[in-house]
Amino acid sequence: MSTLLRLIVGGLPRGIGSDEVKRLLQPFGESRFAVLDMPGDDNQRMAIVQLGTDTQSGSRLHRRLNQRRLHGRRLWAWLTVLPWA
Repeated sequence: MSTLLRLIVGGLPRGIGSDEVKRLLQPFGESRFAVLDMPGDDNQRMAIVQLGTDTQSGSRLHRRLNQRRLHGRRLWAWLTVLPWA
């Protein structure tokens, strides 16, 4: 059984919308994601991206987004390696 991967992308600016998140993910095809407020930080949001089972694509997207700057903010990314409950 394959593990469904998810990528958590943090450091997103508060006003970011779905269209801008889609542009960040665009080179990697259609992805389902949710944009959420960061607990305890009113100025920051995060996206949880469902990637499927392709670990190579997930790793490439992680490397592309981790430490990238968006609107002057440094993004961070975390690729899950264990099944998501």
